[in-house]
Amino acid sequence: MAMSDIVVGDASAPLLEVERADANLNLMEFLRDIYAVQRLDLDGVKLHLTIDEQGALRMPIRLPQDVPQGNVSIEDAVLSNSEVLLADQRSGESWRIQQIDGHLSAAGLRGPFAFDGNGTMQDERYIVRLTSSELNQTGNMRLNAFVAPGDRRFSLNAEGMLYTGGARARFAGETDLRVKPVRRDENDVRGDLTLKARLSWILRR
Repeated sequence: MAMSDIVVGDASAPLLEVERADANLNLMEFLRDIYAVQRLDLDGVKLHLTIDEQGALRMPIRLPQDVPQGNVSIEDAVLSNSEVLLADQRSGESWRIQQIDGHLSAAGLRGPFAFDGNGTMQDERYIVRLTSSELNQTGNMRLNAFVAPGDRRFSLNAEGMLYTGGARARFAGETDLRVKPVRRDENDVRGDLTLKARLSWILRR
């Protein structure tokens, strides 16, 4: 099944845009009202995230609570030439991750989710790995994230709870930062610098 020019949300301010999607469905499961996508090729995905003037993460759509877990699942979604844009209406600033390529899986509409890929931000390529638990009824999920530049000169691991159900999104957990030293020559032997800390991050005005 192939589709193009997909828009999710308000057409004037969409949450998600997809230039082209090619899906391979399990026909027998489809006839039983189970949408098990074995492979999904997504080209030109654009995810628009907005922090409003009150500091809340705007979500124009709500995920249904009564869909049985596993009724909708994606075994392997292959993303190419995609991007994520985060806009902060309080300051007028925005951040963009472009040229995203990778693999995404989802056991249901509310997760668990997994992503393994890379993207470009401010002309530098980054490796990104994300795994999550299922999003619960209060809008919270456990999140594990790994980020590193392509040369691995540093890496950041974060594991904790992502809270999205309140007025402001926040993350609380533990982080592990590892920095590789610059060696002066081949005989200069030094270990990596590591820093472990607890992190509490919240969207504020």
